[in-house]
Order: sequence, then structure tokens, then C-alpha cells
Amino acid sequence: MTTLYINGIGILAPGIENWPECKTILTQQKTYQPNTLYKITSQIIPAKERRRASRTSLIAAYVAEQAVNQAEVLADQLSSVFSSYGGDLQIADKLCTSLADNDPFISPIQFHNSVHNAPAGCWSIATQAQSTTTSLAGSHFSFQAALLESVALLETEDNDILLACYDSKTPEPLNSQHTSNADCGVALILSKHSSNQSIIQLSLSLTNKTDINNKIPACLKPLITANASMQSLILLDAIANKQSSVILDYLDNLQIKCLLKNV
Repeated sequence: MTTLYINGIGILAPGIENWPECKTILTQQKTYQPNTLYKITSQIIPAKERRRASRTSLIAAYVAEQAVNQAEVLADQLSSVFSSYGGDLQIADKLCTSLADNDPFISPIQFHNSVHNAPAGCWSIATQAQSTTTSLAGSHFSFQAALLESVALLETEDNDILLACYDSKTPEPLNSQHTSNADCGVALILSKHSSNQSIIQLSLSLTNKTDINNKIPACLKPLITANASMQSLILLDAIANKQSSVILDYLDNLQIKCLLKNV
């Protein structure tokens, strides 16, 4: 079992713009209204780079910036794990459509943003971070995979870890295979050490699968089911409601058991 601390949280989804707002929804102090997300602006990325960045990169940077600010840490001192269902499917669709055209033309900016680690690169360049960074794609278990990768990095790195997991709405016809229905993302600052900003102490273990009976607000279940990054809401709900444990589903026969302790 590995013990760590969550020192910062960032989140973005339709009707949720940050962790304080998310917490009021999870504790049922506020009714969830899934409003459409429009402009996403990360102040940490220069305006020139924002104009060239994909929406996926902006989502990742937006939630990462929230988490960094809450944890009161220096962004350039963090190692990082970036994760998504399958990369930027909106750009993948545009590239495939262009290639299928009678007169194919690939936009240099779209090609630049099509690489899987574009969000990580965008963040690292903007913050001048030179520490270890990893980019993953874990299908429906992308958040869980990022959490486990972050734990592994904590064991080998001296730095705190930025975990950023994000999704963008899947265009047709790709949505027949993957139905991500929203632009959304979550970020955590994970550390081996507690601080004045620590939100929760978390102990993780990988166990064989058993029956899972997590209780989350029914209004959020469609968001969680359709978007890999929003699997994080299961853990965030346990944090918000001061539960002592929660289980995250993972792969066919495994699950991640999370023990929570207030700090």
C-alpha cells in the first residue's frame, strides 16, 4: 500500500468550473446544471501559444493551473503525468477527413497538435518544466492508469507530481466507437509529504475485483460514464463527503482501493 497526499485539485466540466464549485455539488449544497463550456483560458500559457493550442491542450492546462495554484507550488518543479481516453480525437478526425479529400491538405498547426504528448509539451514549454513527464491513453480507465503511474513516479522522483486527465467531445463518426460527450478534465497535485495545503491523505492498493458500491449523485452518473477523466469524480466525491474509503474500477479483474484520512 502506498500513501500520498493530495495538495491541489483542479476540475472542469459542463456546469463545473473549479474544485470549490464541484465540492458544493458533490455535497448537494448546489444543484448540478450541466451548462455548455465555451471559452477556456489558461493564464499560464502565453496568448500566442493559446491561439495555436488545441482545445484538449487548453483543458489540460486549465485544470493543471487550478491545481498548481491551490497547492501553492512552482509549476516548473513538478514531474507530470498527462492522460486521456485516446489523445485528441477531434484533431484525429480532422486529419483523417483531410487525407480522404480529393485534394488532401494537412494544416501544420493541426499536425503539430496531433501528437499524443501535445498537452504535456504545451504545459512544459509554458512553465519551463524540465522534469519527467509521461503521456498515457488508457481508454475508460485513463484516470486510474494516470493515478497508478503517478504513484510509481512518486516512488522514483523527488518532485511532487502533477496528474492531468482530460477528454474532449468526440466528433462523428468516431463517437460510434467512443462516446465522450463533453470537454472536461481534472488535475491533482500529489506529494509524498503533507503541507499546509494538503486536502487529504490517500493510501492506495491494487486488489482483485469485488462488488463495487460507490454512492455518487445520480445527476453526475452520465458525466462519469461517458468521460474517462470524470471517473475522478468517484474519488472526489469521497473526499468531499469525508468518506473513509472508496474503490475505483480498473481493468477486467482489478480495482484500486483508496483509503482516505483527513489531514
